[in-house]
Amino acid sequence: MKKIGLFGGTFDPPHNGHLLMASEVRIQVGLDEIWFIPNHMPPHKLDGNEQIVITG
Repeated sequence: MKKIGLFGGTFDPPHNGHLLMASEVRIQVGLDEIWFIPNHMPPHKLDGNEQIVITG
């Protein structure tokens, strides 16, 4: 059975740091694969409409 790691984030923009981090974790934890799970809007940030409301 494969050991798969999940790496979530906005990846906006995706860069080599994301790949390096995933690669290091895969090696150190002994995973077979890392799956990237992009999320358009992180839960801790306001969306565009909310930003407009608070800035008036």
